Amino acid sequence: MEFQVRVSSECLLYLTLLKELYSKDTSGNITRGLIITRAFEESQAVTNWLEIYEDKHSIPLNDLEYKQGYGTKIKAEISDSVNRAIRDLKLELPKYLPTRSVTIGVTVRLICKAALLLNMNEKYKISASRSLDEEFQILEKELKELVAPINHEKLENILLKSKYNIQSNVK
Repeated sequence: MEFQVRVSSECLLYLTLLKELYSKDTSGNITRGLIITRAFEESQAVTNWLEIYEDKHSIPLNDLEYKQGYGTKIKAEISDSVNRAIRDLKLELPKYLPTRSVTIGVTVRLICKAALLLNMNEKYKISASRSLDEEFQILEKELKELVAPINHEKLENILLKSKYNIQSNVK
């Protein structure tokens, strides 16, 4: 689906930096849609959006064309699920930030900034890694929302077996 959003010059810089970063481990053409999708997936590890929002020094903003505002409309091809998830995040972000509302452009900027910080800054890499137990707890919670309550016990058993198999194969 075509995704259009007005983004700031700061977000354009983040998109450029992410393209450079992602081109190191991806062959072929890297589109804005791929960048936004991958950045969104990486940003799901963020637990403290306020910290990302307030970080002003980790990514130098010297290369900006404009110092304030002046956005540019960009287009990107992203999946419907990523589009919905970005719009859901837009509604969630005001709960964590000192603002009453957030635009889609600001949401995309924060997603890109989070992805950059998770890849570049050791301080954020630590918060991005979770243990296997934590991953399975999150997975279980998300799957329980999809699975009928009568099947929750079966789901827990399947996840427990999978976790055991993963742990035994890793060692």
